[in-house]
Amino acid sequence: MPSRVSVALQLAEHRHWVGPLGNGWVYALALAVFFLVRGLYLRRPLTRAHIAITLALVVISRLAYDAHHIRLGFLALALTGAALVLPKASRPTPEDRPRVFALVDRPATTCWLRS
Repeated sequence: MPSRVSVALQLAEHRHWVGPLGNGWVYALALAVFFLVRGLYLRRPLTRAHIAITLALVVISRLAYDAHHIRLGFLALALTGAALVLPKASRPTPEDRPRVFALVDRPATTCWLRS
């Protein structure tokens, strides 16, 4: 049977290994990776603006964790993956309208869903 001192030393060692903030940041990082993989699967572009937003969120997360604002740090770190693959706004191109209308008006002879 372990003594109380050895149990206390083991807990202190575990606390030192995990760190003063716990290991919640690992779950936030897993969420960020999930959002990143989902965005890449949807073929969303990575732009410089998205990278800048992501870097700002990483800095905010680090500062929040250092100031012991665990929830804010968790949220900022989890949102880094989503911010990296935000959808890009599209611009209207009126000169492409005739080509699009021709595609829409084409008969469905090559359609794989036939009734």
